Amino acid sequence: MHPSDLTVAASFTYPYEADFAKALLESHDVDAWVLDGHQIQTRWHFSGALGGVKVSVRREDLVHAKQILAEDRSEQLETIPESALPAHPDEVCPSCGGTNVISFMRNSRISGRTWLGLLISLLITFIVPLRTVKEDWRCRTCSWEWEMERSR
Repeated sequence: MHPSDLTVAASFTYPYEADFAKALLESHDVDAWVLDGHQIQTRWHFSGALGGVKVSVRREDLVHAKQILAEDRSEQLETIPESALPAHPDEVCPSCGGTNVISFMRNSRISGRTWLGLLISLLITFIVPLRTVKEDWRCRTCSWEWEMERSR
């Protein structure tokens, strides 16, 4: 196929938007190509000069592609219950793989290191991470308990 056989169906600010549009078009059996995606991903400030990240299709598919991209599918998203969405990796039990987990903190007192860090950061006006909080998790299905560290 010759590049002159392609025409721009849509233009986007961000490369991921163009990737979604390309996937949508290809799910409707319309061949699509993302142009300038890598260029704008590495040099984002060129986006306006290049006309954004473009999704191109064959000339004969242009009208159909624009119709597909213009359709509003927000009602389909509203029908998906939140319980049907996949769980975040932090919300999955490492023992049984269950998603019925709860988070709780056993010890949330501030240590001497935290106070010292606060004092030093105030003295040199440099903000440093004050503490690492250990969160305990428990699976309600198998009663497995585990610990995760998070900086706060």
